[in-house]
Amino acid sequence: MLQCVCSCCPFSLSCWVASRLILMAGESLQLHALLLWQLFFFAVHPIHTESVAGVVGRADLLCSLFFLLSFLCYVRSCCPDSSGTVLPIIRPTSFSFSWLLTAVVLSFLSMLAKEQGITVIGVCAVYDIVVISRVDLFWFLKSTQPCLPTPVPSDSGSSKSSTPASTPRGTPKNSPVHIKKEPVGWKRSLGHRLLVLASSATAMLVLRWQVMGSSPPSFQKWDNPAAFASSFFVRVINYNYLYTLNAWLLLNPSWLCFDWSMGCVPLIDSVADPRILAVLTFWAALTYLVWICTAHKVSDDSRVLMMALTFLIVPFLPASNVFFTVGFVIAERVLYLPSIGFTILFIFSFRAALASHDKGVHTNGDGVHNNNVVNENCFSEVAPSDRVEKATVDAGRSFLQTSILLLLLLFFTRSMQRSAEWRTEETLFRTAEHVCPLNAKVHYNIGKNAGDAGNVELALIKYREAVRLNPEYDQAMNNLGNLLKDLGQEKEAEQWLLKAVHIRPEFAAAWMNLGIVQAGLGQPHLAEQSYFTAIKHRRKYPDCYYNLGNLYLDIKDHNNAMQAWRNATKLKSTHINAWNNMIILLDNIGKLESAEQVAMEALRVVPSASSIHFHLGNILGKASRYKEAEKHFQEALDSEPNNANYWGNLAVLYHRWEKNEEAMQAYTKSLQLNPQLLQTRDNMMKLKRKIDKLVPAVTV
Repeated sequence: MLQCVCSCCPFSLSCWVASRLILMAGESLQLHALLLWQLFFFAVHPIHTESVAGVVGRADLLCSLFFLLSFLCYVRSCCPDSSGTVLPIIRPTSFSFSWLLTAVVLSFLSMLAKEQGITVIGVCAVYDIVVISRVDLFWFLKSTQPCLPTPVPSDSGSSKSSTPASTPRGTPKNSPVHIKKEPVGWKRSLGHRLLVLASSATAMLVLRWQVMGSSPPSFQKWDNPAAFASSFFVRVINYNYLYTLNAWLLLNPSWLCFDWSMGCVPLIDSVADPRILAVLTFWAALTYLVWICTAHKVSDDSRVLMMALTFLIVPFLPASNVFFTVGFVIAERVLYLPSIGFTILFIFSFRAALASHDKGVHTNGDGVHNNNVVNENCFSEVAPSDRVEKATVDAGRSFLQTSILLLLLLFFTRSMQRSAEWRTEETLFRTAEHVCPLNAKVHYNIGKNAGDAGNVELALIKYREAVRLNPEYDQAMNNLGNLLKDLGQEKEAEQWLLKAVHIRPEFAAAWMNLGIVQAGLGQPHLAEQSYFTAIKHRRKYPDCYYNLGNLYLDIKDHNNAMQAWRNATKLKSTHINAWNNMIILLDNIGKLESAEQVAMEALRVVPSASSIHFHLGNILGKASRYKEAEKHFQEALDSEPNNANYWGNLAVLYHRWEKNEEAMQAYTKSLQLNPQLLQTRDNMMKLKRKIDKLVPAVTV
């Protein structure tokens, strides 16, 4: 739904730009058709798939929605007197403060969704200067250039006096070609609007800086390798290469990957690297577009191009590593907003290609326009050369229109394909492996997904490959150590975990896992030290306290074990395993009353915990409180009706309670669920012998 709304907003946005600039007589139908093409291209662009399919992408969609609404509200604020007209006022002398305030609030909401949203302030400022106020940005550098006349909508009662003699017949009265005397005070109004934008942007930046703790976020080297390069040249050339790749993904979205870090894009560290040619090509193309905007007198087409470049570049600035370092190499999500500028630029280029084709066909070899007219109603009287010319025009236009339709279908097909890849983690990670085979994180995620699915062999292979590609990948080492621990290869597991904590000494989870391995290797003192180190780096770590309690239990230190488990439940009151261990320990050492108290305390926190009901039933059964014990066993079985142990212990309760029939049924149910329970089978045989003794002998 958000994608649908965000797709419609660029269409409204483009209509505003078009109505300002190029809605000329006789072109409105063709223009709106082009704007529809832009809507379609934005809606089906494959670069949006990650934002739409991924849960994290909801932030990008919300940011884009508020971004576009803010822009539209700002445009509305600049034309307070234009209700009911096709064209807003140009160079307005006043503005609507309520609409301007709404635009600022929406820009703030956009920034709250994602930092990129604040760039709408810059887009609004450029639009106001270039389109609304029609300021020649390069006039200040060309002092000899005369000021251009100011196009404004003409009044209905004075159209004759204000329309130049050269106005084409049929031009609408509200067309920008009607020229009036330049309004007085538009510069002051523009300055006030820009002042509001600048003040709002400054306030939002200060607030954002305070939320961040007045310090930029820190990242690891493999999150953005170019930012950690020691050479200034290497950093600059790699940043520019990343700009090139982002532009290429907008133009040809065939390389799509959920993560581009960890070696996915190797650094350029030499001038002999052929990828530098791609950087030069990118900047040559961008320079050419800027040259088109500035080399000649500012026209409506050049203003459209300026706004396309603005929507393409300004929203991308936060991800450019220019103002601050970002924690990623390439993120497809940050291209959601720049794709608006790309689609405007693409449709603008398509329109220019059509115009260039028509102009070339209607011009002879010497560049002289052919004034022959093709009469479609009397086609037999048309000269052969005119028929050839018309056929050439139609063929050329058909080719261009077919090409853009095929490209739209290709984008649509690629979006469908990419959406299917996002359906499952397995397909997402597998496709990423084909795009970025050198990305250690891709192999890590494949290994983690395989491990969760029980494919231990594949998980081991992928974890080892991730560590090979990135010898400092501590998270992969931690998972590899855990997997080896579960396989009983504790010595090798210890080596990987020691390496992980050596690379990142504050890695609390690796310290805890190292303690588990060391405890399994019979090294309780080293294990205790590892647990304490983990707790030092993560104060609130209930799982570590739980494992520390298990260590104390192994060395018969019951008091410290109880204290460690109690700390775990204080930090996480729903830590059922810690509650269970406390109950079992108190039960085993004969403190039934204390065990009952702990069990009742646990049930107040987690009343539906079947294991606690089970243990409490055992305790009450030992105290011969059979009715209460039966109630808790039934509570446990309501949650886990197929638990053979629960049925077996309920049978023991009935056995002691002298309810032989119920006990036999419970024993039978337990063995049906798990025939391997030897103790339950022995108890059942004892019950049968007891029943046989109770049956009187029959004499014949």
